[in-house]
Amino acid sequence: MTPDPIPRSPADLQQELAQSLEEVRALSEVSQVISASLDLREVLSSIAGHAVRLSRSDACGIYEFNQDRQAFEVVAAHNVSRKFEKALLSLQVDPREGVIGQAIQGGQPVQVPNVAEVSDFPYREIILEEGFHALLAVPMGGERTIRGMVLYRKVSGPFDERTVNLVTALASQSKIAMENAHLFTAVQEQSRNLEQLYRLSVSIQAALALPERLQLILKAVQDVIGFDRAIVWLPDREEANLEIGASIGMGDHLPPARIPIGAIRSLEKPFREQVEVIFDRDQDVPPEYRLSPEYARMAFFRSTSFAILPLVSRGRAVGLLGVDNRVSHEPLTRKLEILRMFASDAAVAIENARLFQDVQAQRIQLEDLSRNIEQLYRLSSAVQEPLSLKEQLSRVLDAARQVVFIDRFYVWAINAGGDKLVNLAGAGFTEEEWKDFEGAEIPLVEGGPCTRLTGKGFPSSSTTRIRSRRSCASSPLTRH
Repeated sequence: MTPDPIPRSPADLQQELAQSLEEVRALSEVSQVISASLDLREVLSSIAGHAVRLSRSDACGIYEFNQDRQAFEVVAAHNVSRKFEKALLSLQVDPREGVIGQAIQGGQPVQVPNVAEVSDFPYREIILEEGFHALLAVPMGGERTIRGMVLYRKVSGPFDERTVNLVTALASQSKIAMENAHLFTAVQEQSRNLEQLYRLSVSIQAALALPERLQLILKAVQDVIGFDRAIVWLPDREEANLEIGASIGMGDHLPPARIPIGAIRSLEKPFREQVEVIFDRDQDVPPEYRLSPEYARMAFFRSTSFAILPLVSRGRAVGLLGVDNRVSHEPLTRKLEILRMFASDAAVAIENARLFQDVQAQRIQLEDLSRNIEQLYRLSSAVQEPLSLKEQLSRVLDAARQVVFIDRFYVWAINAGGDKLVNLAGAGFTEEEWKDFEGAEIPLVEGGPCTRLTGKGFPSSSTTRIRSRRSCASSPLTRH
């Protein structure tokens, strides 16, 4: 025979009804908020605030496990201090440990009625220092995220079953909305990245010098991927040294302007062997990659988290792209795929710039050759005309000036008597200068360099010597 239930007073029934209505109202409000917003942090903050009110707790934190940092991060909080958040972030733990890990693995809420009595609890000292003595952890994670909500109370004691069920219902109700908000946030970030990449592609197509193009690429590397520092090294023509092509985020720690490629193994290997060299946080550096004392003293090279990628074009390395997180110490590995895309863009920019320089140099050579051919054609045409020797020589010398870019030319000949050098023709003189110089004579014994050029046995009167004025500048002239 079942005993009769204990009769309840109208006041108790009214209070219970009011509490139920409050819970339903709160769940409805949460549903409206999370349905109206796709901002993940706004959704989580709303959930945290309502959870505190419904469970009559003192504070709430919603945490996600960061795989890179191997620590839980606070993604939303209500009534917890910034000091408490930083303390949790600094503690690296196995995600399977602690109440959140237990709740996620078991798929059920886990509570600690008295934190002070649990000696092996990973966050025990941090929680007690914040003034909390009891907590309840509820799983909130989706398929891709390790996430949980923790409610804190300053007074020790268990959370009643009604509160546990209510908070569990709240977490379950919020799961789909959080996934949608998470996807929306990811889409927004991808959209921003695509916009940055589009602007970059448009900018690169502009008529810019190579340093400006590389600077645009590094700016995108910093904005889109989020690296603290980035630099492009370019080899010199002999491929013996590396020089700075562009850099960003260096601050006061500037790199040396030139580095011998063989001086630093982490630069030499990517360039010579076209392989990536990546060192992430907490990874030991092999002896071959350790810096010599000369470079170890430079603040620029003091980084424990960096990557060096070869910039390869047409099967050869045309430079290096280096990045690091010297300030934030964020891991690199999850960002390398998109970095490789930027490395490809940089390699193309470098190769195009070099091809352009080669084409420009060839164009200048062709223009010079064309001018020379034109001058030679004019010269060949001129010498075929019935002109005097003096006129023909003048035309030859004038054409020579245009081809070899020498200021002045003149021709000396030995006179019939064999004792003097006589000026026959010249080019590059002003009319006034040529008046004094035309027909000038130099005694052969006083001709200096010009006399020596004729040899010991003086040549016949038909022999001429063509030299620039500088060659005979010291020779005295009969008229000057």
